[in-house]
Amino acid sequence: MEFNETADLTCENYQPLSPYKCLLHLDRVAQFINDDYQVTPVTAHLVPTLNCNQRCYFCTYGQYKEKSKNPGLQMSLAEVIGCIDQLAAVGVKGIIFTGGGEPTLFHGLVEAMAHAKSKGLDIALNTNGYRCSEALMDGILSCKPTYIRISLNNGRPLTQKLVTGRDNFHHVLENIQRFAERKAQLSPETDLSVGYVVNIVNLHEMREFLDQMVRIERRVMEKTNDETPIYSLQFRPVSNFEHSKHTADLQRIDALLQYMQDTYGDAYREELEGFVKRDSQPSSKTMRLALEIIKRELVPAIKMNPNSRMKIVFPELKFRDIIAGSQKPYSRCLSCPWYLFIWPDGSVYHCVEWAGDPEFSIGNIFTTSLSKILAGEKRAQILAEINKTVINERCVTICAHHEMNILLNSLQALEGDPSEIIQEIKRRQIPVRHTNFL
Repeated sequence: MEFNETADLTCENYQPLSPYKCLLHLDRVAQFINDDYQVTPVTAHLVPTLNCNQRCYFCTYGQYKEKSKNPGLQMSLAEVIGCIDQLAAVGVKGIIFTGGGEPTLFHGLVEAMAHAKSKGLDIALNTNGYRCSEALMDGILSCKPTYIRISLNNGRPLTQKLVTGRDNFHHVLENIQRFAERKAQLSPETDLSVGYVVNIVNLHEMREFLDQMVRIERRVMEKTNDETPIYSLQFRPVSNFEHSKHTADLQRIDALLQYMQDTYGDAYREELEGFVKRDSQPSSKTMRLALEIIKRELVPAIKMNPNSRMKIVFPELKFRDIIAGSQKPYSRCLSCPWYLFIWPDGSVYHCVEWAGDPEFSIGNIFTTSLSKILAGEKRAQILAEINKTVINERCVTICAHHEMNILLNSLQALEGDPSEIIQEIKRRQIPVRHTNFL
């Protein structure tokens, strides 16, 4: 794909997942053009704990939490503060407090978020929405995060219980509404979104999920007069990573498999069984049907509702390439240097997929300064290894940063004066949200 052919990535359904956000950081673009390994990261994923109050079968880091010698691994507040100070010092612009585990189980979360804001960093939170006391909710919102994304990956109570191991569907719905109500009072500028990782289990529950969100939106609008209590519903395709999945609770997994067979038939059970037992990726048939439901049912439903302001967000190109069984249209991962991922033991990674695997650590922020890690040989060595063999032999075919890699590889292939390329980027005036969260 040529650079000029990526315009479809600016369409509304990519907000706020637009891969174009990286191009708005012109200093990083200049670094990238000079040396694509030496980009100063824009966004850091900070994982304060591996503790989690759910056991989602498709969890990206599930096997680390099941097989780790220290499944309760977490940072102290002092360690988190130290990480934040170093991230600010090297020029990182946004920190996402995320998992790993469930960040709201880290008791110093509000203090850490407040400290990051005091250092001039944008902050965001990814949470499953299960643990949200009034004090915690108000504390988080008082820090004025750019966004909060709550994950609710099911449309029915039973599948929520079978998928997560927790009978908490209505509890999470209540917390989404409470977050939206408190946001209207404490931080109306914060974007509250709800995430939905599309997979074979929840494929046919997307409309039920949408209807639940519309009802919450309406109730909050009536109570608070907030026009956008929920900014977006984000639908992303599930991926099966090398270290993913919670499968230790065999009884629950067997019950989920039986539910799929009883409800949808043998083919659905077989696909789920392939995912949890044979490391299979979701089928093109499943993703094709998911995309059809999103585009032909969910998007029209919102557009036809005159009172709803929610956006339906989905990475359409990623869905399409999974459906087509496409191989990567690029040979190098150029998105990695733009990110950092900090594990609870202080290990620093560039890739969300490989975080937690010591093989891909570029250093440890507890023992070596982040500035030295970023300038060190280990960083270049790991990036070179990813691009030499890992990207084609071990990475999933369509990863979380698929569109950004398409874009950056297209940019790298351009000929001409780098300053002219930067001026072209400026002329495009690409509209995106959450600029510091790539």
